[in-house]
Amino acid sequence: MDIVLFTDAITHVSRIYRVLNMKRGHALLVGVGGSGRHSLTRLSAFISNMNVDQLEIRKDFGLKDFRTKLMDLYELAAYRGYRAGKGGTEKLQTVFIFSDNDVVDESFLEDIQNMLNAGIVPNIYPADELTRVRDEMKMPYKQFCQKAG
Repeated sequence: MDIVLFTDAITHVSRIYRVLNMKRGHALLVGVGGSGRHSLTRLSAFISNMNVDQLEIRKDFGLKDFRTKLMDLYELAAYRGYRAGKGGTEKLQTVFIFSDNDVVDESFLEDIQNMLNAGIVPNIYPADELTRVRDEMKMPYKQFCQKAG
């Protein structure tokens, strides 16, 4: 990505970097289109060695697709690197970029609000899927506890 950094951009990158590295850090970036919010966020995430994910809106994108994406993000963050071959020692931190253009349905905003306030989206997993996730998480959790304790 070719980017010209000026003093204000460097200041914004450092602010975004600081917020992203806080525990449960999240930010609302406000500005006109083309002001560099996405680019500076991606640069800050790259500097922080974090994954960046964003919705890919299609014509038939709905609540089910949105919740599937959130489930994927939760599982990626929860596995703490177990699937990436790191043995459960590192957290795969992910930056989720959600812009005003991604609000196809107002219920998306309710789910985002629940994520920010409580850390979880209620009823995102059906009962059988929740059992599968819990079973898959037992081994990485035990390994993490053994190394931490």
